Amino acid sequence: MLEQSIIMRQIGEFEDIMDRFYRKDHLESSIGFVDNAIKEYNGWLASLEAEFDCEHRNLQAQRDTLREFQSEIKELEKNRLMPWDASCENGRTHDPDEQKKYELDALLILYQAMLMKFEKEENELLEKTSLLEKELEQKKERVEQVRKMAKENVDAHQRWIKNKGPEKFFSSLNQLYASLIREKRSSRYVLLDIFIDRIRNIRKELGEHAKKRQLDTEYGLLVVKADLCDEECRMIVDTGATVSCINSEMSDILGIREEGGDTVELILPDAIRIKAPQILIPRISVNGMGTDYVKAVVLKEAIPGVDGCLGLSFLERFDYTIENGSCHRLVLKPLP
Repeated sequence: MLEQSIIMRQIGEFEDIMDRFYRKDHLESSIGFVDNAIKEYNGWLASLEAEFDCEHRNLQAQRDTLREFQSEIKELEKNRLMPWDASCENGRTHDPDEQKKYELDALLILYQAMLMKFEKEENELLEKTSLLEKELEQKKERVEQVRKMAKENVDAHQRWIKNKGPEKFFSSLNQLYASLIREKRSSRYVLLDIFIDRIRNIRKELGEHAKKRQLDTEYGLLVVKADLCDEECRMIVDTGATVSCINSEMSDILGIREEGGDTVELILPDAIRIKAPQILIPRISVNGMGTDYVKAVVLKEAIPGVDGCLGLSFLERFDYTIENGSCHRLVLKPLP
């Protein structure tokens, strides 16, 4: 009996791998993450530029007004220094110097108030600029961190693929699944069903991921859902294969013994010849169309998410066609 803590830890590790490498497009999500960071940075920068442009225009308008006041003040001071010539207006005399002094004093008070306001706003803008320069550098660093993180994620994913991580993961998953299935045949341990369901769900996700990858690939293979002895699997439809095949873990899951059976020689791509044990799969059905005792061979290698292939030993028991195009599917009909 496998220890519960070990099973839970392994399933937790499987879920982590699914989150990291399968439940999102790694390259696409990394690019999107970087794009969003750059978009956020550019949006913030554009908003900041618009705000600063408005404040600079405001200060320039105040600067122009101050220059006008300076010109008026100089003009009043100049006129004030000119000799006074008594004049009469409406029969009354008045001292123009007093009038000029009053106007000059009023203008100077207004000028000083505007100058103080201008200097205050200019200093505030300089302080704000200094703070925003620091924030700008922080945001640039953040974008670079996002770029670096995205590159590390993509590199980690590529290393994982290069080191056959997907194949090892799928094999480990199926080995644990086979162990739990064997345990269930001789035990009534309630938690086994929970563990088995969790692994089945992961296997289903991997199967859909494999199917999507093939659909997204030019000349990709057709992956279909098939029930092997009531066990839900994902199988490649291979009209060029004489016999069907399953991987060794699926053979173990189905409880089919390989020992003592016949072996057949297979020619793989690149003219590689191998010998593989031949078995009989009690029942295979696809889309409700099933047949019993299908000849198959057991192969060690497997495409992650795919449990084997449906070759002619299965297909020729039906009138079969493969529909291409947007609805890529296998259609099975009874033989006439």
